[in-house]
Order: sequence, then structure tokens, then C-alpha cells
Amino acid sequence: MNRYLYNGLEAFGEDRGTFCPPSAATSKTFDTDAFDDAALTREVTQRADGHPIVWFVDDERANREWFRDHHRENFATITFSSHANFRRALARGLPGNAFVTDIFFPATPVASEAQAAELLAVYDAISICEVQNLRKLWAEQQHHWSLDGFQVARDGAAQQPPVPVFLFSRKAPFLLGVEDYISEPRAVANSYWLTEKVAPDSPVEISQTAARVQATRILSVLACAAQQS
Repeated sequence: MNRYLYNGLEAFGEDRGTFCPPSAATSKTFDTDAFDDAALTREVTQRADGHPIVWFVDDERANREWFRDHHRENFATITFSSHANFRRALARGLPGNAFVTDIFFPATPVASEAQAAELLAVYDAISICEVQNLRKLWAEQQHHWSLDGFQVARDGAAQQPPVPVFLFSRKAPFLLGVEDYISEPRAVANSYWLTEKVAPDSPVEISQTAARVQATRILSVLACAAQQS
């Protein structure tokens, strides 16, 4: 079984914060309600060893693991399963140089196998849907979802200085209309798209190419921000 393939409730599961230093073989999970702010900040900063610290927010476990595994060489990563967990870490002052976030999150916590299967079925529905019917599909499916990634974008723009936010989604370009997107100028100006979000079980060559493009874009934005500061 591909290590990134999970079904039902196993595909989701709460991640309150998992830290993976660059090139590390193991990750550290911490409770964002209980960690010692100063001690963890020192640890994350020291173990990042000069690499950018990238927060990655995604409800699906396979996507979190894929991003962590494919960006070990370039970043120290901290993953979260929800906007709420992301916000807890933000409030505690955990360091982060960039935020990468999915856009679609379950509208309610995934509490049953049936609910998990219903959410995951959207991928099959998109794959067989004709382009002209995608907006209709979104109208049928949107009650299952909350566009929390746009909240992450607003949060990133509100930091001092702003933290660049990268919107990471396969579904958004197919489903959303203009009225669904963030429109606040500050958040729009601080947001970038990473549309190279491949399925976690994609062939190695495709995953490596996608990760290389993603890393190049993130590093380029961070380099430009450093020059302007």
C-alpha cells in the first residue's frame, strides 16, 4: 500500500502541530494549548538551522505527509489539520516564515466513516464531471465545505510584518467562482497560488517535479520579501 493512501476516518485526523526539521527522519508533535512558548520557539528556530519555517495547513493526512516528505531539503515544516489549530499556534507566537494552506476544509469535524467517504468522493465527482458542469457540482457540494484557507490568507496578511500565504489547492480552479475568493486588497496582495498540488500517490517523478516548482516559488517570494525589508 502506498504510504500516502488513507481511507475513511484514517484520511483525516487532528494534527494540532507537527514539527519536522529540515532533512530530519522524525517529526515532533506538540499540543498548541500546552507547549512552552519560549522553549518551543527556541527549539524550532535552532533546529530549522537557517532554513525557512513553513507552516502547512491541510485537513487530509496524506497531503500533510506528502508536503513534509517532499520539502525536507528546503524547509523546516510545521503541519496543522485545521484553521483552528493554525490559529492556536499563531496566538502562541510560534515562528513561521511562510504559510501554505489548502482552501477547502470540512464544514463540520469528520466524525464517521460515512462522512469521510462523502467528503473524499468529491475527487471522483470532479474527475468525471464535464467542465461546463463544475459550477453546478460546487453548488451541490459546497455545504460540505468551509473555505478556511482564505481565513489563513487573511491571518497571514494581518501579521506584522505580513507572512506570505500560498494557496495550495487542486479543486479551487475547477470549482470556485470569483464571488468565492478573498477580495480584501491586503490579503490578495499577500497571497500566491501553488496550483501544483498533485495527488499524494502520484508517480515519484511527478511528485518531485511538483515539489521543485513549489519550493522555487516559495523561496523566490521569501527572497523578494527579504530584499524589500
